[in-house]
Amino acid sequence: MADLQKALPTLLTTKPNLILLDQDLGDSTNGLEFCTQLKKLSLFRQTPVLILAESHSFLERVKGRLTGATDFVVKTNNPETLLKALQKYVR
Repeated sequence: MADLQKALPTLLTTKPNLILLDQDLGDSTNGLEFCTQLKKLSLFRQTPVLILAESHSFLERVKGRLTGATDFVVKTNNPETLLKALQKYVR
């Protein structure tokens, strides 16, 4: 989880109200694994985590819920779709 170790200091400093992760982070991890690690930290247990995915099958949604992901957002070229998803979880 080298990617998490690199990102963690920034996340701890900024304490975001929402975390948006790509399902495919490349290298050695993916968004769901990253989410699992984040949700182990008490600071992020209540933080909404949205996973950007190419698609979201029922199986992917179940996996996501098990990792602590709040919701899935299908990747799109329409910024309105992403904005609506973000507004749903940020006040």
